[in-house]
Amino acid sequence: MPSDYQTSASDSPRVDQKRSARIGLPVSVGILLTLSGIVGVWIVVRQSEPPNQRGDSTAVVDRMASTGMAPSDEDVVSPPDEPGYKTDEQRVYAEQIMAAQRAWELGDVAMAWESLDACAAYLRGWEYDFLLALFNRNQRTIRGHAGSVSIVAFSPDGERIVSGSGDMTLKVWDAVRGRQILTLNGYSSGVSNAAFSTDGLQIVSSSEDGNVKIWDSLSGREILNFDGRKGSASSVAVSPDGRYVTGGGEDGTLTVWNAMTGAEMFVAIGHAASITNVRFAPHGRWIVSGSSDGTLRIWDVESGRSRSTPHGHRNEVNAIAVSLDGRRIISAGGDNTVRVWDVENDRELLILKGHDGPVLSVALSPDGRQIVSGGLDTTVCLWDAVSGRKLRSLKGHAGPVLSVAFSPDGGRVASGSTDRTIKLWEADRDQQTLTLAGHADAVGGTAFHPDGRHVVSGGWDRTLKVWEIESGRETLTIKGHTGSITSMACSPDGQTVVSGSEDGTVRLWDAENGREKLILKGHIGFVTSVAFSPDGRRVVSGSGWNDEPGEVKVWDVKSGREVFTLKAHGGYVTCVAFSPDGRNYLTGSRDGTLILWDTQSGRKSATFLGHTDAVMSAAFSPDGRSIVSGSADKTLKVWDLASYHEMHTLRAHFGAILSVAFSPDGSRIVSGSLDKMIKIWDPKCGQSLLTLNGHTLPVTSVMFSPDGRRIVSGSFDQTVKVWGAPVSW
Repeated sequence: MPSDYQTSASDSPRVDQKRSARIGLPVSVGILLTLSGIVGVWIVVRQSEPPNQRGDSTAVVDRMASTGMAPSDEDVVSPPDEPGYKTDEQRVYAEQIMAAQRAWELGDVAMAWESLDACAAYLRGWEYDFLLALFNRNQRTIRGHAGSVSIVAFSPDGERIVSGSGDMTLKVWDAVRGRQILTLNGYSSGVSNAAFSTDGLQIVSSSEDGNVKIWDSLSGREILNFDGRKGSASSVAVSPDGRYVTGGGEDGTLTVWNAMTGAEMFVAIGHAASITNVRFAPHGRWIVSGSSDGTLRIWDVESGRSRSTPHGHRNEVNAIAVSLDGRRIISAGGDNTVRVWDVENDRELLILKGHDGPVLSVALSPDGRQIVSGGLDTTVCLWDAVSGRKLRSLKGHAGPVLSVAFSPDGGRVASGSTDRTIKLWEADRDQQTLTLAGHADAVGGTAFHPDGRHVVSGGWDRTLKVWEIESGRETLTIKGHTGSITSMACSPDGQTVVSGSEDGTVRLWDAENGREKLILKGHIGFVTSVAFSPDGRRVVSGSGWNDEPGEVKVWDVKSGREVFTLKAHGGYVTCVAFSPDGRNYLTGSRDGTLILWDTQSGRKSATFLGHTDAVMSAAFSPDGRSIVSGSADKTLKVWDLASYHEMHTLRAHFGAILSVAFSPDGSRIVSGSLDKMIKIWDPKCGQSLLTLNGHTLPVTSVMFSPDGRRIVSGSFDQTVKVWGAPVSW
């Protein structure tokens, strides 16, 4: 190898050896690092003096690297005090986006939508699209009734919803598109209850005029009409086998009819006030009713006798639900509580408190893990059915919530309100995120395949994994490294994956079948970072060992030949990146500096000073005009490559910045941090726009997809997440 390409830290007159601070892993994370030999590549905490003793931000431009001339004062360019193009509009936009996210997380859907809608169209970016998709997927409003929506229920296949209203009609809706399919007319007063039969072919409904009707759910034709006897049937239910219909009346009686003929089977008396709700147990052997007298009653279907009377509500029981195994009953009361009952022992298990008024409706998810309730306070609340903990409070209705229902798969909730609307909510708020679990240790690196349909990840379990995004399926596991994989990247043509490891090697793999193509040996320390050149012909890798100067190697991909080796940093190399045109590459180090190199000559073009701790990650903008760097000093810096000015210092993270990347159009930056958070930034104004929470441990890797629509992240929590997942997921 030609000696001209050998450089050392002394070649950079502005990077002093004494500036290399001793940096180690934080105690809290160090416990997780069972591989104690791994250098603190991602997480570093200053333990002595900061690397940049000056505290300012400058770029040192090498005028003639070949002569070794020291730069003069004129070569050190100071940044402007304030960015000139941080506009009021951009600040307002950032505030609106953050307000929309805060409101959503607090469950104030109406405020979330108001803030999002106020965002200027010409400033909208990835964060806006993410929230828009999240809001639309998690809450859709269906309008069509002219009166209060008193009841909503899903069909057994989850594809339709039936709703009843004070406008005396029932409507059938497409549960996916929100489109109205049918309107059922025939009542002379408001509809009080409705439900699909177990086969979904019929709808049973009741109204305030005392009638119970059975309808053909496909044609809307009325099949049967039952006389409601003394007063109205305020609630109805169909037995699981479809043989019986039961209704509770305002006179406190429970009536059971033959669903085929409409013949009355029996009338049960027991409640001291009107029956507000009735439900069959899933096995069909008993019926539970709730009443304005504050009690629940369980009735035997064959004999019509009351089996037990759970009581605990201080006033009326407004709604009830039964678990699929028939062991639990959930009741909603006018005493502002939801209660969970043990049927066999006639015992109260839980009291759920969280509504600011009477609870009017309740439902249990099919898997029995969540409870949803609607209240006079206009909110929809989701609860953990085992612990009783409130999970979320959903705000969006402008009036009391009269009815709630889970979809058969438990993924959605429908609610009806006096505001005349039906709202569809996602029971799982993280539907915009796909989680890929398979690594047995921390994920050290992630990357999108150029086709945008696959993700590749490298882990401390010494494996690389290829994932199919559409299905979330792991399609390939690659083994070969004898040490933890610290970084990886895909070639521009998608045919090759390169990985760097604790074992000191760089390896090239066939992305299709996982076959090992090349092993590149030569690094003395751990390989901390790798990157492909834009044409895929070269790979750059960085390494280091304890306090030794970092080492950068450039390799020829075809032959595996080491093109040259560079030694310039005062600490180990933490990150490497090629410029979009391939003419330069960038290295960052534990010594707190960034160095820009000429690809052909291997000589330095500029050294960037400004971070007060280790530089952990760096990336070029797609147009090659700027650089973003992330540091253990908890900041990101955006640098202009034309003037070598620092354009912005971005502050919002509470821990070291472990990974940074630009979006394909350069309009956004994404960062991952020790604080477990991912943040989206506007590089033009330096504003933080959005925070993505979901990882339970530090985020080691972030990257935008080739089309800019998604973000992939890896974490110490052993998972890979894809953010911005399409609705089909």
